[in-house]
Amino acid sequence: LDPDATGNQPNEADNPFFEVNKNFTYDKTDRGIFNLTVNYDPFDWLNFTVRAGADVYEQFGRTYFHPESNQARTIKGQIEDYTQKYKSYNGVFIATVKKNFGKFKTTWRAGVANDDWKRETFAKLGRQFKDSVTKDLSVATQLVTSREVGADTLTMKRLQGVFGEVVLNYNDIIYLTGTGRNDWTSTLPEQSPSFFYP
Repeated sequence: LDPDATGNQPNEADNPFFEVNKNFTYDKTDRGIFNLTVNYDPFDWLNFTVRAGADVYEQFGRTYFHPESNQARTIKGQIEDYTQKYKSYNGVFIATVKKNFGKFKTTWRAGVANDDWKRETFAKLGRQFKDSVTKDLSVATQLVTSREVGADTLTMKRLQGVFGEVVLNYNDIIYLTGTGRNDWTSTLPEQSPSFFYP
């Protein structure tokens, strides 16, 4: 069989026993998640709420094909290490006013929200192993990084919004609610980065 562009033999599968004992792939993730909510009532009719959160992780992964594996025999072995870093932060501030006027009860709410996230991925690929015992990149005589081939990835996004809500209640029988929100996002064109929805 002719190898594909990477030099691998895509149509030949390794013996399952060989696959289990000679090839391997794994990843390890260190992750932290944080959430905080604070409520403050300066008056019985006024409430302030703040919510904040963060999700941060770093993941390391490795894929190893033995030099005698059908997946990498023609290139005398292949090993790839990758690292992915992710950070996500979000926050919301809400002010709520509740006032009653006889049989009418009203709720007025306004807030702002912010979401930021960033993901980076880097990788190193090694081939032409010096031996079949070492299981890290030091065994490779040919080494290429994702930066060298332009395959590093960096993805960033920001979303900011303002919103409001009005609730009118007559004698707990008739309700009328109106809401609105406007968002500005980095994923839209700079000339028109915002959108409104009720």
